[in-house]
Amino acid sequence: INERGKTTITMHYQPFVSCYLESVGNHQIQEFSIHHVDRFIAHLRQKGLNEVSTNMKLQRLSTFLQWAKERQYLAEFPKIRKMKEPHKLPLILSLEEVRQLFERIANLKKDAATAYMRICYLLHERALMVALATGFRRSEIFYLKWEHIDLGRKLITVRHQPSFMTKEKQEKQAVIPDYLWIY
Repeated sequence: INERGKTTITMHYQPFVSCYLESVGNHQIQEFSIHHVDRFIAHLRQKGLNEVSTNMKLQRLSTFLQWAKERQYLAEFPKIRKMKEPHKLPLILSLEEVRQLFERIANLKKDAATAYMRICYLLHERALMVALATGFRRSEIFYLKWEHIDLGRKLITVRHQPSFMTKEKQEKQAVIPDYLWIY
């Protein structure tokens, strides 16, 4: 629960629900059909949302409908197909862009209103340093544990866990470069 008394779930789903109701209007959940999905997609595309953002909204709709089905508010619902997303090459930052990014994080840390926010920015800075030094994906960094780091051999190993597996479906290692030691 945040400082305004709202749960993060409420804060996350409230804009989605408003957007859905704006596009299809208020209706009984038992009346839900594929036509509602089509109208919702058309509304999102008209608002200028790209395929990735539209798919995120469709995932929220699917999650809500699954919740309604589990509680027997809805007998069945149609399969919601994702939009095809264009294949994009990864964004590679220039050295100047990396410098600007770290400068921005340093300013955010310095100007943070609370100690908690300073710690959050510090953690972002450290995660970014690990990403730049190792090439690991965001999820691979977030699932790291201290036992995955061998300081003696200067190695970081991304290991499979019950709730996480690398995209390549195999563990991987990276050498810890000297400049990462200060982090």
